Parts: sequence; structure tokens; C-alpha cells
Amino acid sequence: MWSLWLGKVGVVSAVTTIRVASDAHAVYTPYQYAVVSFEIQDTSVSKSFIVADGTPVAVGDQVQCILRRLSKPNDSGIIEYGIKVVRL
Repeated sequence: MWSLWLGKVGVVSAVTTIRVASDAHAVYTPYQYAVVSFEIQDTSVSKSFIVADGTPVAVGDQVQCILRRLSKPNDSGIIEYGIKVVRL
């Protein structure tokens, strides 16, 4: 599923800042969550992503999907990775 989004470029259509999160994500607070619109084969598709690296984004910003750590390691040492977005 990562291959569908990795490297894709889209435009932020909505954004919010998360200040209180679950234990797994609390280390990253505050962080932004963005709804991003993509044009894929002449069709508009929207998907939500966490914004990476603490770089703020705003509605209308162009962003790219990248691979990043999603949460701190769990008790078994497994680190969860997934797609986040970063402003271009």
C-alpha cells in the first residue's frame, strides 16, 4: 500500500494541529494532520496524513508523501513506519 502514495505530490485542503495524543504518539505532540488532495488519472482523491518533521503546512501548500516512523517503539522493540507528508 505504501507504493501507492510514496513520492506522490498533492495539495493540502485542510489541516489541524494535534496537541493531545495517545501514549504512542504523545512524544510527537504537537503535530499536524492534513487532508491532501491528489490528481490521479484525472480523478481527485483525498487522503489524510500526519505532517512530518515538525514543518508546518497550510491550506494550499504543495506536499510530498514520504516514509517516516509513525510512533515510538513498542514493548517488543518494533518500530512502526508509514507514509507522512512534507511541504515542498
